Amino acid sequence: MEGLDIKIIERKEDLGVILDNPGYLTNSEKWDERGSYHAVAVIDRKLAGFWDGGICAEKLYWDIKKDLCFYSLLFLSWGRGDFGVKGVGTEIKKHQLKFAQSLGYLSSYCEVRKDNTASLKIQKRLGADIVETDDVYQCSFDFGKLNF
Repeated sequence: MEGLDIKIIERKEDLGVILDNPGYLTNSEKWDERGSYHAVAVIDRKLAGFWDGGICAEKLYWDIKKDLCFYSLLFLSWGRGDFGVKGVGTEIKKHQLKFAQSLGYLSSYCEVRKDNTASLKIQKRLGADIVETDDVYQCSFDFGKLNF
């Protein structure tokens, strides 16, 4: 996607290098956790979205596969409304999945709130296996099946 730059950020101090206003991203408690990763999506030095993720070290209580996986803590995008660009969220999620795969993981997991229809569409578009529970949609990606 033209104009979209997504970078892995290892230290919150590095946010100022690529963003004019890193704002609340520097307040995340996840920065110092071992096995935690962060990426920032930027269009013209303005925040277009981000993702956080980490190693699934704790037991997963889901009805889906429980191998060594990458857990998507969060991903957000502000593409269409703020930049007039469609597909930013899909590109951010795709970046997260490719990054996790490059680390040697076989799968990735996330939960999507039932009211977050935009995120659910992205998960489906990218090939997630989805299990509906009372509260959330549990989404899993088998990297052996992904083709992008």
